[in-house]
Amino acid sequence: MLDTATTQRAGCVLSGILGGTIVPRDVPGAPPGTHDFDLALGGGRVIAVEETISTDRQIVEFWAALHDQSWEARQLRTSWLLNVTSPTSVKTLRGRIEPLLHEFEQAGQSKFGLLLDATVNTPETAELHRLGVKSGDVLNSVLPPRIYFYSTSAGPVGIGVVREAVEQEAWKPDNRNKLGRVSADERHLFVWIDPLGSPAAPATGFMGITLPPACNLPPEMD
Repeated sequence: MLDTATTQRAGCVLSGILGGTIVPRDVPGAPPGTHDFDLALGGGRVIAVEETISTDRQIVEFWAALHDQSWEARQLRTSWLLNVTSPTSVKTLRGRIEPLLHEFEQAGQSKFGLLLDATVNTPETAELHRLGVKSGDVLNSVLPPRIYFYSTSAGPVGIGVVREAVEQEAWKPDNRNKLGRVSADERHLFVWIDPLGSPAAPATGFMGITLPPACNLPPEMD
């Protein structure tokens, strides 16, 4: 169960689309395994709704570790800004990355990246990519030398990743059990996409609120 305010937001979204009145069900004193709320429609029709969130703990922990992360680099002549991908271990980078960047500086290189590797193909570049560092640029104006990090989305952002996120939540036993015991005209699963913790997040920016086609749902859900 998510917090009450989030559940209310889910109810408002659905009622705005389908109409009806929100009837909370998973309230203090309710039996264990009660679904979150009903949407009471006209004519006595009822939609039972369970709310959940698609998120990846490793990605969330990565962002928490990356937040405001930087450190002084005594081996380097210049500062570096590095683009890393989740779920890279920032702790591992701290112990490995400075000597690799030092080799770049010794070779007179001020940047590296996937698009540059055809001409700058070194063991250091390969090791940085293996560690989850996509690219790097020198920050000449920042002294004393420090290493800074940021991250950009990577990988596919098509409808397939949204389908996978929905199906993963739909087939979880807890969600199936809660909706499977309900007598209602329809049984819906409301899936929040965590903007920082779900691989499906980039795709939702252009998809809006929709169910991907050919989504494989269990029999407990409509």
